Amino acid sequence: MKRLSFNKTILIWMMFQLGPLGALFAQDNWQIFTTENTILGDNQINDILIVDGVKWIGTSWGLYTYDNASWIDYTDVLPNPLVNSISIDKEDRIFVCTIGGIAIYNGSMWETITSQNSIITNHVNEVVFDENNTAYIGTIDGLFKISDGIISTLLDSSSLEPGFINVRCLTFKGDSLCIGTINGGLGYLYNDSISWYNTNNGLIDNTSTDIVVDNENIWITTPYGGLISQLSNGSFIIFNTGFFSEWPSNSLNTIYKDDDLFYIGSSGSGFFSFSNEFGVQNTNIFNTENSGLINNYVLSIEKDEQGYWIG
Repeated sequence: MKRLSFNKTILIWMMFQLGPLGALFAQDNWQIFTTENTILGDNQINDILIVDGVKWIGTSWGLYTYDNASWIDYTDVLPNPLVNSISIDKEDRIFVCTIGGIAIYNGSMWETITSQNSIITNHVNEVVFDENNTAYIGTIDGLFKISDGIISTLLDSSSLEPGFINVRCLTFKGDSLCIGTINGGLGYLYNDSISWYNTNNGLIDNTSTDIVVDNENIWITTPYGGLISQLSNGSFIIFNTGFFSEWPSNSLNTIYKDDDLFYIGSSGSGFFSFSNEFGVQNTNIFNTENSGLINNYVLSIEKDEQGYWIG
């Protein structure tokens, strides 16, 4: 989930050539898609999901698909045109999270889940699925679950510390659900038991904008504290300008893992590759000055067989 409150123009690009980073992100390897040359209704790309080569693109005003040849506009089926995130379940159904509820596509038909026909809050940030295809729904008013078609509340203001309920991003580490919040810290839910971390016990920023798991370690992007890693032993490592003078940015929006590198999108500093081998961190920055990127606010990064897609 990669939505921010600023009103910047965010575009989507595709890079074709694979190889060394310098060649990969060279000026002539970029193709630009905007409201001027596509059917996109908005240039802020909040999330991208790629399924069998089809790009599902969620914007601040509309949902679209692109199959490298043609575009389809699905905005009219949404409960609200502002898309926060897009995900796919074990049955290949597409879940589109909006500020008005969830739209679900089974390949032929759409249905919606909103506060009008369920107990969930309309403003949905992200949905993830466990191995049993149980859906976990993060909203601005807590965490919900859909199991065998039944929706239940998992976490609300009475469950969270310190009474904070805005669930921003979700992922799984084994059987534990990792819960990133806005201003509420980081939670782990396992067997109906939850533990919390915040700035009092390890975190440097209580807001998470994105989370990935790699080799049993959690990697968290934050809007002010930079990049946080919680290792499998429970300890934290912080990567920001306070610890590394040449660190690109402390305001981070998204993280994507590809082979041995992370790709991290920032607010105002473009995006950068990141590696941390044997305790040595290395970054390679791409922005409007040294690449084909034409806006330095990056909210989403995905990859298919042709290259990287950057929102």
